Amino acid sequence: MENRNYDNLKLINNIIAFGISISIIFFQYQAPISNLGIIILLFCSAVSLVVYRHIEIYKPLFFVFLAFALQQTVAWKFNNIETYILIGFFESLLIILLIISSICWNQNIKEPFYRYYTVMGIICCFIVIIQMLYSLFTGNNVKPIYLFPNQVNVDNWSNASQRASGLFPEPQVFSSYMLPLLIILLKKRKIFLSLFVSTSILFSGSSLGILLISAIWIYYFIKEKDDKMRKLILIYIFVAFIVFFFSNNSFDFMRSKLISFFKDYKKYSNVVMSSSYSYSNYQRVLKGWDTLRQMPLIDKIIGTGYGGQSFKNYLIRSRINFNWMKIWNISSPGALYYSSAAGVFIECGIFCSVFYYIFLIKKVILSDKLGRAIILSFILMGFTTQTFLNGIFVFYILLYYLLSNTREG
Repeated sequence: MENRNYDNLKLINNIIAFGISISIIFFQYQAPISNLGIIILLFCSAVSLVVYRHIEIYKPLFFVFLAFALQQTVAWKFNNIETYILIGFFESLLIILLIISSICWNQNIKEPFYRYYTVMGIICCFIVIIQMLYSLFTGNNVKPIYLFPNQVNVDNWSNASQRASGLFPEPQVFSSYMLPLLIILLKKRKIFLSLFVSTSILFSGSSLGILLISAIWIYYFIKEKDDKMRKLILIYIFVAFIVFFFSNNSFDFMRSKLISFFKDYKKYSNVVMSSSYSYSNYQRVLKGWDTLRQMPLIDKIIGTGYGGQSFKNYLIRSRINFNWMKIWNISSPGALYYSSAAGVFIECGIFCSVFYYIFLIKKVILSDKLGRAIILSFILMGFTTQTFLNGIFVFYILLYYLLSNTREG
């Protein structure tokens, strides 16, 4: 009887671990409640609650979410935010808190999650590398692979191009999925798999991913005491650098996009760019901070409210002539995009955002190496893309609480 119960619990742990490992792939697909990724995690949460009947509230996360809820209620009152947006925000907080509180306490999920995440990650890497090689040798563009075409919001997926993203809507999302795996593989000293994952991120052309894997490898090289391993890492970094900057035209996009940020940096204040890459860089890196700088003090304190629709309503109501309106008018989707590092301040106000970043920075300071690397990667991603209360947020915070050995009340 005991062996049967053990086997049943082992099966349950494997189901939950597999669900977590594939969840971020399905965050891109719409569903009646939220998206397929959240539904998968809610299923895992329900299974855990039914079988184990245990839940563990992580107090720091709970208080951060409580602060967000109070702030959004104030913003709803003063900024006339639609009630359905506020209710949706509360639902998101509750769902995320439920998923993390019902799953992450179970340390028996760790090892099966490592296995499933590694296998799924390798599959995703193979697809990206195959796409890139196809584009390289045929000159044809490649496009993301839709698993459920009828559930896709096409506006959120990149068009066919020479950049490969495999099962993900764009290279940046692919690299966001792979970075924690790279950190885990390096911790476990799976060097050749780490090199394979790094190569796939390089091939995807994600400028954010390339910068972060460079930082991860440099840090690992500095800390690694094995001389032979140092030499292997150094050779990889050197070869990757040569391929990246001096290979054929398939890599022109990545090279030009990275260089253009520094080339046009002094022009950004006047929103005058020399290339389309520079517009993208400004939008991802600086547009949010530029917006925050021009907002009145009272709006900086209260916040505009969560999400693009609340920000659009704020633009219409405030009638502020932001610098970037020389490029994007209010009706343009580009007007509503900014990175989350600044976006949290815009939507949630200064005080709540400072509280949020103190929460994250404390994780970096007090966590073990694995937890520190996961949270630090998450923070850095927020400076160039959207990571606030979306699929990337759920995945990274879930991984932190599941994999970090730093326990909290």
